[in-house]
Amino acid sequence: MTATSPLRLQLLMSDTGGGHRAAAQAIAAEVGLLDPSADVRVVDIIAEMAPFWRAVVGLYGPIVRTVPWLWGGMFAAFATGGRAPLWHAVNTVALATVRHRTLRYLDRTLPDAVLSTHPLISQACHAARLAWERERGRRIPFGIVITDPVTFHPSWIEPGADITFVATPEARDRAVACGAPADTVRLSGQPIHPRFLRDPPSRHQARAALSIPADAHAVLLTGGGEGVGALPALARAFLDLPGAPAVLAVAGRNPSGEAALRALGDAGGRLKVWGFCEQMPTLMAASDVVATKAGPGTVFEAWALGVPVVLVDALPGQEAGNVELVRSSGAGRVALGSAEAAALAVQGLLSDAAARRAAGDAARALTRPEAARDMARWLLDQARASRGE
Repeated sequence: MTATSPLRLQLLMSDTGGGHRAAAQAIAAEVGLLDPSADVRVVDIIAEMAPFWRAVVGLYGPIVRTVPWLWGGMFAAFATGGRAPLWHAVNTVALATVRHRTLRYLDRTLPDAVLSTHPLISQACHAARLAWERERGRRIPFGIVITDPVTFHPSWIEPGADITFVATPEARDRAVACGAPADTVRLSGQPIHPRFLRDPPSRHQARAALSIPADAHAVLLTGGGEGVGALPALARAFLDLPGAPAVLAVAGRNPSGEAALRALGDAGGRLKVWGFCEQMPTLMAASDVVATKAGPGTVFEAWALGVPVVLVDALPGQEAGNVELVRSSGAGRVALGSAEAAALAVQGLLSDAAARRAAGDAARALTRPEAARDMARWLLDQARASRGE
């Protein structure tokens, strides 16, 4: 590596849900806009670890889709008691199995700076970078981007991180309470990909691409990256609403949910179905309402486009705070528990243009459009400093 070689930047994540990768990709895209010469990589770091840890992470999707109460119990058990002593006890054992692998990964990739967007990575990366500094004589700047905007798990926090980015004042207070030094916690906002912010498709362009009539209502239905929730029942309830809205259903990484949605037919062209998809800016721009589980990635992306949300599902634990944020902000509606309740909430917004506009205005006010760019700047500045530039 020479002084003139591209900066090497790493954004570490894991595919539990879609939000961790989406946040990392948003920051990477902003890095590319700020410094096209930088070598920035989004890496599923859990895939670099032992097979045991890949298997553990692989259980997340099936658990949250089929037994979300179990996930809620696990979250609570490992998040209670001051700074979560049970979690830290388990994590101490886990570090012994992954620290050396993480150190070898750093040796192989030689990053100039690292950001993590996943809670299971924080302590392992910090321990490995300290060992790397002692053994190799060079310090790697390391930061954390907490992608849960309110009620995040204490496992996110590593007091030795150079910076911890959070999305809301509530998250800032919680980070400090969980052990992050106050002067290293930065209130930045939720990282959103620039394709949602800089020249997103217009409503007309999006509807033309999806063959949706300009005068029809459209609802985007999604269960997040893992396709959580009773998506077929929700789709049927929305298709039955007055005014015959189009329903854009995204099943995520849930093939059985996608198959069940497709089995409903196309409702005369009104039902359109995707699996895990990269077209979310177009789907959101075409929609009047986004009906979604309470995952922060989807919620904040919709809000960035001024589209109100209706929360139709929420994981216990990390998404509980998101429900209260929607409820208190006026940027959408909360309708958990049944397809009928969700349909009533969606219809309430579809039938009231003034309410939709008010919710959309509240939604835009909650987003910080420069969040991902601020994180990208930090990454680039730290990488240059680590090289002595």
